[in-house]
Amino acid sequence: MASIDKEIIWAVGFYDGEGHCGIHKIGNKPRAKRICVTLAQVELQPLERFRNAVGGKVNGPYNHYTNKNGKPYFQWTSWGTYKTTVEVFEKLRPYL
Repeated sequence: MASIDKEIIWAVGFYDGEGHCGIHKIGNKPRAKRICVTLAQVELQPLERFRNAVGGKVNGPYNHYTNKNGKPYFQWTSWGTYKTTVEVFEKLRPYL
């Protein structure tokens, strides 16, 4: 098994346990929507590993707006265009 396959398999498990996928409105346009796939962690390293395996972006650190005592967190995202998000899932799908 190639090392990239091992990283994709790791990424599938990480996403399965920690990931989120949703459809969000764009502004006030009732029919305009986009797919959003995210992972959030207080540790940067697992998100960078996930990004290296499947693409996307890691942003942060962010402060919690609901929990003032929470640790700052980082977020991996793939959202905006349908094509970008589908490309991520195409990499993960064979192992789901």
